[in-house]
Amino acid sequence: MTAEDVDEVFSTTQPWYSPRYQDDLNGGPWNPSRTWAIDRAEPRDRFVSGDGRRVEVIPGTPTWSLSHWIDDHTAVGFAVHAPPDDGFLDQQAETTLMTCTVPDGACTLVPEAAGPPGSVLLPNSSLL
Repeated sequence: MTAEDVDEVFSTTQPWYSPRYQDDLNGGPWNPSRTWAIDRAEPRDRFVSGDGRRVEVIPGTPTWSLSHWIDDHTAVGFAVHAPPDDGFLDQQAETTLMTCTVPDGACTLVPEAAGPPGSVLLPNSSLL
């Protein structure tokens, strides 16, 4: 069974499954239209288009990670206000959610999601 077969099976049977970008072992999920993917590049995540163009993410913090797509042009992730050497290991660092867009790589921090050091506060959907 190939990676494409797995993507097809899981995308039709598991609503939470997102096909993975297969350029390397650390590939992240594709957006819903499969035109952009999250590239788990070192030292930080970035975007890669379906034709291979790479776009750096510009969150304004030294450490970040992209997680999931919320639509065809917007990914959500975490921004950490800690040096890259400490990054996610610094449990006292301020961490917040962020959204980043393609094709420009621009990011917006969600300051109201900043929780106690080392955590974020997720929105309560019942309040929306």
